[in-house]
Amino acid sequence: MDAASKGLFSHKIKTPDEVRNGIGPRPRKKKVIMCHGTFDVVHPGHVRHLLYAKTKAAVLIASLTADRATCAPTFPRSCARSISPRWKWSIT
Repeated sequence: MDAASKGLFSHKIKTPDEVRNGIGPRPRKKKVIMCHGTFDVVHPGHVRHLLYAKTKAAVLIASLTADRATCAPTFPRSCARSISPRWKWSIT
């Protein structure tokens, strides 16, 4: 990926500490909501879910399940994509 493309979303990728510092301690001034999932194959249901969640809070945090959890040996067909393409989609 070229630098210009990466610059479009790299500022949205946060470490756990950055998220914690960004939303502040409880009680928070702004309402925060979190949506978690694999988002392997993005479909309209995912988009509706995220858009609806955003209407319920000032801050939406979208988190992704790690590859080691989605590609477990007990579910070999559950790993459609690695986390890299999934996080790139989720923050655009």
